[in-house]
Amino acid sequence: MCGRYYIELDSSGLGKEIIKKCEKSFQDTKYKEVFPGQEAIVLIRDNDSYAAKMMKWGFEGKSLVINARSETLHERRMFQPFVHQRCLVVSNGFFEWSKPPYKKKIKISWEENIMLLAGIYNNKNEFVIVTGESIGDLAHVHHRTPILVHETDLMKFLKHEMKYEVKKENLKFEILE
Repeated sequence: MCGRYYIELDSSGLGKEIIKKCEKSFQDTKYKEVFPGQEAIVLIRDNDSYAAKMMKWGFEGKSLVINARSETLHERRMFQPFVHQRCLVVSNGFFEWSKPPYKKKIKISWEENIMLLAGIYNNKNEFVIVTGESIGDLAHVHHRTPILVHETDLMKFLKHEMKYEVKKENLKFEILE
């Protein structure tokens, strides 16, 4: 699933490019653990490039909805109007908690510095993270996982030239608690 993630932009590669494009309100923040309801950096399509925007994590409704299943995205009334408004949530990884009885906090990251999480956004500048059925080692931690997009596929994803697909390659797991 994805109930929290973290971001620590460095000044190299994609991180440097995002910092340049980012709104001033985030430029001075180097590290941040992001919780539902907080504002965070997302990348959206801007013609043939992308823009970095600050948006709130979660669609407001009866309760705050923070994730959307890729398999039913087009069917749910809450998401239907926004399925074509794709975004990428900028992170360095996300957290999960192991299944009972252990309940350990696990940090999941990619070998690449930046981990882009697939999402969609609405007209109120709110976003949700799109998830898929976990596979491989991730399935031992949680049955759902964010859809990950490699930075080389950034524009392909934003232009709808690729489908939502769960990736499991090159993931690193670190038990924190």
